[in-house]
Amino acid sequence: MMRFRLPQKVGRQRCQSVSRMTRSLTSSSSSPNGGTDLDVAVIGGGIIGCATAREMLSRRPNLKVGIFEKEQGLGMHQTRNNSGVVHAGMYYKPGSMKARFCVEGMRKMYEYCDAKKIPYRKNGKLIMAVEEHELPGLEAIYERGNENGVPGLEMVDADGIQQLEPNARGLKAVWSPETGIVDFQKVCLSYAEDVRAGGGEIHTGFHFKNLEVENAGQSTERIRIFADDGREVSAKRVITCAGLHSDYVAKSGAGGSADPHITPFRGAWLTVKEEYLDLVKTNIYPVPDPRFPFLGVHFTPTMRNELLLGPNATLAFQREGYRYRNINLRELLPTLMHPGVQKVYIYAYGYEEDGGTINFARQEHRDCKNHLSIGNYLDGQRCY
Repeated sequence: MMRFRLPQKVGRQRCQSVSRMTRSLTSSSSSPNGGTDLDVAVIGGGIIGCATAREMLSRRPNLKVGIFEKEQGLGMHQTRNNSGVVHAGMYYKPGSMKARFCVEGMRKMYEYCDAKKIPYRKNGKLIMAVEEHELPGLEAIYERGNENGVPGLEMVDADGIQQLEPNARGLKAVWSPETGIVDFQKVCLSYAEDVRAGGGEIHTGFHFKNLEVENAGQSTERIRIFADDGREVSAKRVITCAGLHSDYVAKSGAGGSADPHITPFRGAWLTVKEEYLDLVKTNIYPVPDPRFPFLGVHFTPTMRNELLLGPNATLAFQREGYRYRNINLRELLPTLMHPGVQKVYIYAYGYEEDGGTINFARQEHRDCKNHLSIGNYLDGQRCY
């Protein structure tokens, strides 16, 4: 884990969902009915749904496009509940779509924010190796980043780390000056304004129930989309951008498969006390452990004047459960019964067989020794 000089003051802890910590940003709503006839209906009003509708209208301005969102505002879930990092693209396999989209997406994001006057900060990222065995992984990240065309990458030594972050200690680090932070919900709402300006419709409070395909395969084919309250809309094509409910939407009359099954995990971040927000200014990441599909626990400043440390990853008991007490048995039971979830938990916790009994034993994390010093300067917890 990264090493820091930490202020010695005990903090208080509280658990708050991000929905309580930020004010709801809402969009205007209308009431579609059977008379609404669209070329394309986009299910989901997060940043993916709004970006999709915006791009279609920019390419084909005459299309009749509508966005249908179950909440009363746009970007209320994954779009808002994230750390807001604009990644530069050094982690991904060279030549892959992920690498290309990340590098191009970062550039286009900054260009769009400049054009729309959306605030952001290029505060950079340090990926730090603090132990000798992490150095080969760090070199691999540096080489991948250069192959992917990530701008401005540097390899810095221990002195270079301290010049960038005086409170940080490490052997070597990859410095990415173009990595930044932004409030993605503000970006999403700006996309929505573009959709409206292009003649598109946005309907909030439309809770998807199911869809039906009429005259399938014929020139008169239409898709009818139904809401829980009985409203419906008709469209020639449907694009689903439903986030954590994408698998449900895909198989609800669309002929989609039950797999892949979406398993919701909640990430909890610890928040640094207000008086210590200047502890670090950049995003500071460890060298990822190749055994796990995560980037590791890291420091992340935000556009909301916070400094976060995290996240962890724990199974959520409902699709949009931002608190530990949020439980939806209808959503939880299929998750617990899914073979993939059971394999993950056996791998993560480990087990040993004793006759007919399986004993689970949580594996100790190698960085648990740091919990006392970390706790001295933390203030609370954010659950995503």
